[in-house]
Amino acid sequence: MHVTTAFISVKALSEKAKLYGATITEYLICHLIESIVEIQKSEIGKKHFLPVKVCVPVNMRKFYPSKTVRNFAQFVNVGISPRFGEYTFQETLSIVRHQMGLFATEKQLNARMSMNVNAERHKLMRIAPLFIKNPAILIAFIRNGDRNSSVTLSNLGIVSLPDEMKKHIEHFDFMLGALSTNPIVVGCISYNDLLCINITRSIKESFFEREFLTRLVKSGIHVKVESNQRF
Repeated sequence: MHVTTAFISVKALSEKAKLYGATITEYLICHLIESIVEIQKSEIGKKHFLPVKVCVPVNMRKFYPSKTVRNFAQFVNVGISPRFGEYTFQETLSIVRHQMGLFATEKQLNARMSMNVNAERHKLMRIAPLFIKNPAILIAFIRNGDRNSSVTLSNLGIVSLPDEMKKHIEHFDFMLGALSTNPIVVGCISYNDLLCINITRSIKESFFEREFLTRLVKSGIHVKVESNQRF
């Protein structure tokens, strides 16, 4: 597993995002999308462009207060179709913002949850033995899950600690597990004024990190990079 970590000032990134009227998450999503589009241009050409989607987890605790420490999230896929033409950064941002506003609502997320629960409660699924049920669920996940997105971005937000602990902690890491159907995933977490972006991948090539981090630097953001491999 290859991990590349980028350290960025939260204040600097927030100020840059505000210039576009965006949140930090929206700003990063747009750079992820543009990075993948650029890679497609160089690797497969415009005639074979594929839609670029970023899978974004939405914390369901906002709508259903829960004390569980288990993962309680739904996912929305936001992005663009490069086949429709060239997109400016502002155009991509506008699309991302509107898609997040449309899909990351209580009613839309409730509908997704209901669909998942209804599938589990189907009579045939309830009486089916596990050796049939488990492969069926796996196939459904492959067809409707990570396969429908190009990359995953999860931003945990700001970590708060008691005063007694603060002086002992420099930063936090948040690493997602890359899958065969989604080999590149991005986890973000902030502590004090330091945003830590962990890019995890299960493939050998590092062109995605290069493109993404280069774009951030070219936008005027100072980035410190660490990796468990040579670029």
